[in-house]
Amino acid sequence: MRLLRLSMMILNCCLVTVPTFGQSLEDMGITVNQKYTQAIRRLKAKNFRSVPNNLDIKNAKHDKKFPEITCGHIKNDVVDKDICVSAFEDKDHNFFDLELKKNAHGEWVVAAL
Repeated sequence: MRLLRLSMMILNCCLVTVPTFGQSLEDMGITVNQKYTQAIRRLKAKNFRSVPNNLDIKNAKHDKKFPEITCGHIKNDVVDKDICVSAFEDKDHNFFDLELKKNAHGEWVVAAL
C-alpha cells in the first residue's frame, strides 16, 4: 500500500497531491500562504490526521515546534529541490503531502497547492 502511495506521488509530477476522493484542497478551505496551524485545523475538521511522509528526502530534519514537518532535499526523475512537507491521511487512506515554507514572520505557511 505504501509503495502504491509513493508511486502515485511520483507519477503526479508534483509534491502536493490532490486527495483521490475528488475533493480539492481549495474545497477543503486550504489556500496558498495560509498559516499551517489554520490548515491543520481545517484538515482535522475533515477527519484527516498527520502521518509520516514516505518521500525519499535526503538530509531530513524535523521542525522543533511541529515534528510532523520534514525538511530536506528530494531528487528524482522529476524534481530536484529543497522542500518542507507534512503528510496527511483520512480514514479511507487518501494520502497527500502538503508543501510548506516559512513566511517573513517565521511562521509555517502553505507553499503550493
